[in-house]
Amino acid sequence: YQRRVHGQKKLALAICGICGKVPRHPIGQTDCADMFCQRCIADCSRNPDRKVLNGEEVTVCPACGDAPHHVQPLGLDFENLTVFCKNRNRGCNWMGLWKDLRGHLVSCEYMMLDESPRNNSPEISPERLFHVLTLLTVSHEDNPNHFKSLDQALMDAEDGAKIDIMPGQYFGSLVINKSVWLCGQGPPDGIHLVLTPTQLDGWSMQRKATQPIVSIAAPADKTVVLSNLTLMSSVPTSPLVKVFSMNDFLIHNCHLIGQGSSLHVEGGSGGADVVLNKLEVTAVSGEGFRRDEMGRCDPSLALTVGGTLVHTKPQANPLSPVWDEEFTFRVEDATEIQLELVDKDVIGSGNMGEGSILLDSELVLELRKGPLERTVPLFSNGVPAGTVKLRLRGQLIAPEAKEQIGRPAACVKIVNNVFMNASIHLTEGASALIESNHISGGIPAGVRVESRSAPVIRSNKFNDNVVGNVFHHNKGSQIEVSVESHPLIQSNILHDGGISGVMVMGQSRPVIEANEIYRHAATQIEVVDEAEPTIKGNRIYEGEVAGIYIYQKAGGLVTENELFKNKMSQIEVADWARPIITHNTIHTGLGHGFYIHDKGGAVFENNEVYGHPYAQVKVESGSTPTIRKCKIHDGKEDGIYVSGVGSGGLIEENDIYGHDGRDFAQIVLENGANATIRKNHVHNGGGKGILMTMGSRGTIEGNSLAFNRGAQIEVQTDSNPNVIDNHVHHGHSKGVWVHHHGKGLISGNTLHHNSGDQIAIQSEADPYVENNRISSGGRAGIAVDRLGKGQVTETNVLWKNAFDTPHASREKRYANWKHPEKEAVLGQREKLWNSNFAGSAKKVPEASTRGSRTALRSASNYR
Repeated sequence: YQRRVHGQKKLALAICGICGKVPRHPIGQTDCADMFCQRCIADCSRNPDRKVLNGEEVTVCPACGDAPHHVQPLGLDFENLTVFCKNRNRGCNWMGLWKDLRGHLVSCEYMMLDESPRNNSPEISPERLFHVLTLLTVSHEDNPNHFKSLDQALMDAEDGAKIDIMPGQYFGSLVINKSVWLCGQGPPDGIHLVLTPTQLDGWSMQRKATQPIVSIAAPADKTVVLSNLTLMSSVPTSPLVKVFSMNDFLIHNCHLIGQGSSLHVEGGSGGADVVLNKLEVTAVSGEGFRRDEMGRCDPSLALTVGGTLVHTKPQANPLSPVWDEEFTFRVEDATEIQLELVDKDVIGSGNMGEGSILLDSELVLELRKGPLERTVPLFSNGVPAGTVKLRLRGQLIAPEAKEQIGRPAACVKIVNNVFMNASIHLTEGASALIESNHISGGIPAGVRVESRSAPVIRSNKFNDNVVGNVFHHNKGSQIEVSVESHPLIQSNILHDGGISGVMVMGQSRPVIEANEIYRHAATQIEVVDEAEPTIKGNRIYEGEVAGIYIYQKAGGLVTENELFKNKMSQIEVADWARPIITHNTIHTGLGHGFYIHDKGGAVFENNEVYGHPYAQVKVESGSTPTIRKCKIHDGKEDGIYVSGVGSGGLIEENDIYGHDGRDFAQIVLENGANATIRKNHVHNGGGKGILMTMGSRGTIEGNSLAFNRGAQIEVQTDSNPNVIDNHVHHGHSKGVWVHHHGKGLISGNTLHHNSGDQIAIQSEADPYVENNRISSGGRAGIAVDRLGKGQVTETNVLWKNAFDTPHASREKRYANWKHPEKEAVLGQREKLWNSNFAGSAKKVPEASTRGSRTALRSASNYR
């Protein structure tokens, strides 16, 4: 990049002069062209380099050492620079933003096996983690069957020594109690650490069966590094390496091969510390505000976290506004949420009150239990100025995720290794960074996280032949999270597992983000037992069962995922689970798009669902979801299907269209279901628009129904809904059809340009019809025949409705108007039809004796 230094343009590398990375928030020297990360320069300022320049001792630039140390923010946005893939010379044509490069490198087919997006990161480089004091080389002697003991080498080594291990076979288990770096000289498969004597095409190392190959027993202030080694075990389920998470331990570029063996990381009994990474704040409402001198109050709430300031939309003159607006903040070094109530009606936005919430350890502990609400008092010049209600939800991760939160911590780092028939097991509050590994064949899981552990699991690839770019064939779940654990699982590729891709249980709250998950024998992501994960930005497909299954009172957030081609339901919710499912794309599955049953209660919002052979959304067994603002289209059967007593919920503001089949409907309620169907756009269906059947209840209110081939709204078989204020138009059949003992209230609707009868009442149906505007229909405005009943009031307005000329095959139908059961109401019908056309400029023709149907149809054309 190019910048000015003392008025002159200079070219400089856009990397930090301390850590060698592209800086996230670049800080530049004013007297030279060097730049630094904000965090690096802050750490360096605590122990500055000083030098005599021009006869005076001054603090100098930590990079060049030749200029005084004066820095300022550069205001550069490197994250949005356009870059090429590092594998461009190998044939990769990817080009995109720098901030997206890491996600691409995880799946780049041109990436070499021993590379990873962070392979050269200073954070995982042994040279930066480890200060070498002495160097001790261990190698075989002239006799190829005699080798020097590693135990002896460890005893002889000083604290902080590097031990270079030459290719060979070594015997004895290792207990490491000092700072040491064990480094194989050559490829990892040249140096083997083995549980029992094994026939190998190379060298081997043996250890006692009762101990791990390597036990890390060093104090917390010591550093241990293993690199370029192969650890091998033939004893089932035995640990290969055992380490405590308070150790600063790095294992990288190693091969771990076993029979269900594991790298075991154990924490302290108190559970892993977690820190607040992101904070979701919903400004819910306020109350107790005062009006200004003009008698107005247009309040907007300003929220500040760190350096980020946001505002709610101002409300028009309420003293108790309801905002219900959500904002997401990256916490980093923020210590509080600052609140300011602003009156937008005042020139310059007058301050109406201030308050705050501390982001302390007590709040973090509360957020570990789940979302919480806080009522914050506001004060203006020390005087109470009302209260604000906030809803808080935190993303909690281990402090080892320091690139997310900027807080360094010693930890276990498991980076760029190959696990074959081996796994990683974290327990008792362990924390670790697990990155860019290849993992396959693990028992019972590829990575198992339990007992309040909180690792970062990122950019891993799992396979069974160490050749591909995949994570698969683990005999249990690929990743298992349990017992209040909070890992970050990010940018991994998981597929072809023997059970689930990710299993989350035991009140755990992991973040599962930007992973590729496919072809698992069981559910791809399974969430159970009150767990509350955040599942975001994943691609989940081709599973043998469900894509995501959430049950047993679990919850969490499922957002921005793509799910497709899963053989059963793409997302399934059951057994009192209450997740929030939003902004997902769910398509072309082999079962349902979203299936909720057994008293589930999800919020299903702003999703797109299409291309399923069965009901795209299915609700049954007492479930009551909120289905809002979704786009549900082009399915083979029903769009939304709700069945069973106690099932229902809210179906609101959805766009529902394109569902095929004359025997199906865009929305179906049956078997006693009871839902509120409000403000949906239901159109262009191959069958019915909305069908209420078999004793269903509910409210159909404020919807727009158009261009459906069957009845736009059909009520039958003892169903009894309220059909209120809908716009029903341009249907290819009836507008509203009530039959077979259907009931309900039909009120305040606008019906026009429907090809069949606009409202048809048949087969002993008995609805109450009032205050509807009915016009321009292809047949009768209101048709009551075939033993239909009902109460049709004088408040309906009908005009310009047409009808077919009666012919022999229809005479019986029209004769039904004189059925004995109708005798008592025919006089009222005649009065009704005349009153509906009162005030017309044209003379209303007189109805024939007993209100003949033909005369009533003729009258319908006069208004």
